[in-house]
Amino acid sequence: MATFKRILGLWVTPDFSQVEKGLRPPPYVNYNQVDFVGLAHFFEEFNNCGERVKVRFANDAVDQVTLHFRALGGKPESMECKDFAEALLAVAKGAKSPVDVRASWVQLHKLQDRTHAPPPMLLMFVVEGGFEAVMLWSQQLGMRLNIKAASPMMLIMGNAQESDYRGRLSPDLMKRLEADFGIPFKRPALLSALASTAPPAWAQQPD
Repeated sequence: MATFKRILGLWVTPDFSQVEKGLRPPPYVNYNQVDFVGLAHFFEEFNNCGERVKVRFANDAVDQVTLHFRALGGKPESMECKDFAEALLAVAKGAKSPVDVRASWVQLHKLQDRTHAPPPMLLMFVVEGGFEAVMLWSQQLGMRLNIKAASPMMLIMGNAQESDYRGRLSPDLMKRLEADFGIPFKRPALLSALASTAPPAWAQQPD
């Protein structure tokens, strides 16, 4: 069975309330020191639903400065950061974890020094395994994040509203992200499918 790879993006919001009150300096992250391997293992346990998949994070993230400049650029599609995802997919070969995206992402970042960069707003990771396993795991993760649109009934009915795609981080996930990146995160979150390898023929949409 061929391995299917899907790039998922977890959109999060750092909590700068203490910074705004002058209680702490602006946070910066040294992405060389983030335990992305441990974060991948956390997600595998957090979303353990019986499916045999492998999770590997990129060894970097998209920060709010890059997103801010993309928002000002007049191209709404660039805010989706699918160019980051396609670059991650292109280098996600073999079994190395985390996936080294530094060379392929460096020109996409506004701030290229990743040893002193803002906290993440978009974390990307590869989920790989059999096609059905990856799709089921992805759906289950959406449910773990309290995304109503990921529920089987709503998928069948196809009547999801925009608000149904908004999720929330669980307390243990918030704690893990704070430990990894050195700043608290707010609960609201989004999950996006950003890129993938070709699905099997039976799952492809007809032209």
